[in-house]
Amino acid sequence: MLYFLCHFSDVDECANKEMHGCDGNAMCVNEKPGYKCNCHIGSKLDNTGRSCRTCPNDSWGIDCNMSCACSTAAASRCDPVSGCVCNPGYTGTHCEANINQCLNKTCGAHAECIDQPGIDACQCMPGYRNINTSSESSLQCQDIDECAETSLNDCDQKCNNVDGGYNCTCYAGYHYDSTLRKCVDINECEFKTSKCSHICNNKEGNYSCDCPPGFRLDQDGHTCKGTSQKIVTITLDYTVTENVDWNNQTSKKYTELKTATEQLLYNVLTRVMKDLVSVTVTKMWSGSLHVDTDLLVSGTNSASSIAQGLTALYKARDLALLDQHVTVTNVTVGGQPFHLNGSLCQRREEIEKCLDGQVCEEEGGTCRLVVDALH
Repeated sequence: MLYFLCHFSDVDECANKEMHGCDGNAMCVNEKPGYKCNCHIGSKLDNTGRSCRTCPNDSWGIDCNMSCACSTAAASRCDPVSGCVCNPGYTGTHCEANINQCLNKTCGAHAECIDQPGIDACQCMPGYRNINTSSESSLQCQDIDECAETSLNDCDQKCNNVDGGYNCTCYAGYHYDSTLRKCVDINECEFKTSKCSHICNNKEGNYSCDCPPGFRLDQDGHTCKGTSQKIVTITLDYTVTENVDWNNQTSKKYTELKTATEQLLYNVLTRVMKDLVSVTVTKMWSGSLHVDTDLLVSGTNSASSIAQGLTALYKARDLALLDQHVTVTNVTVGGQPFHLNGSLCQRREEIEKCLDGQVCEEEGGTCRLVVDALH
């Protein structure tokens, strides 16, 4: 029996184009035995198995086995070799991810980078506007004066422009309510912020002070001081040269004489009565000139003050009323004569007596509590 030892060697068909049927756009791959045709990435074999054709629009990759499914807004096209081609600012297999370009982007002064789908951009911060109209890519941000443009602020009283914005402030007597976004009145009386010593009256944007009966408002407009009121009848040696209707207190002649008399008495009395508030003539009648006056005095020792004032009035020799020299011939207080002679305490007693348990001290004419009266 004969045995034959045979040795077979593979034939590389791909080495000889005439031995394989792959077209020029296909790649021949040798196998043992035989060969096969393959395509480059981005194409696949047609039905003949020998010729390659480019991947259709919805697929890509090796043998076109990858689906494109590109984002409509973020991809420009589907490349048969690399797949979705992303527009600037996007990444990912399907261009589904936004690239935050602001991480590596620097904007100018008062500008900020805004991360947005696609290409990120610099823009002026709120409260600023770009004044570089020649180039949108090169910002020149300048503060907006919202106070100069009423449509840009909602202040109802005062607007203060600040760099990059504004704030609203209010007139005195108001505060800004950030919820209502307006100035509202401060009730100084309710919040105890007024300077009134007694009665506070709130007003829009302000307040006023009042006093209870027996007190008057001091010149500071806040403090109430105690007052004393006395009716004093004064007779002046004065000749009435013109007809005065004594029964008509609104007539011109009566009013002129009344005003001049009040001014004369006030000027003389305040030489010694620093606490005199006012002198009001309530009635006049002729003879010489008889005048009922209402003296309003503040302070704790008003009776002594009135006594000293009336004494000075009696002694005055430089009195002039409507260009006529006059003197005081008589004074009554509460219907009782006031006597010029006597000590200060005696004269004070004619105005107002000290209370029980008190004595008058000659120095100053004040009433002092007697200690023994307490036992």
